[in-house]
Amino acid sequence: MTTAQTLPVIFRKFRGELCAYFPTETWDDRGTITCYAPVGQHGGANRSWLQRGRLAKPDEYASLLIELRGIYESHDADHIDLKVYKRAPRAKAVR
Repeated sequence: MTTAQTLPVIFRKFRGELCAYFPTETWDDRGTITCYAPVGQHGGANRSWLQRGRLAKPDEYASLLIELRGIYESHDADHIDLKVYKRAPRAKAVR
C-alpha cells in the first residue's frame, strides 16, 4: 500500500510568463524555493516572486498542471499529490 504526500503548488503569471512555484520545497541552502516553467523547467526562485504578477487562472495553468502531474503523481511508493494553492500554506509549528 502506498501513502501519498501532498505537495502545494502555486501558479502565477508575470510579464506573460506562467510559472509553478512549490513554496514548501527548498531549491538550495540560500532559502530559494523550487519553481517550474514550461521553458527551462525546474529551477530556484526567491520567495518574493510569489508576490509578483498575478495568480494564474485555472484555464491558464491547466496544461502545465497536467504536465506536472505526469512528473510528480506516479503510482509507486513515492506518490505525490499536487494541491493548487492561492498563497503559500502556513508552516506547521514544530513542537
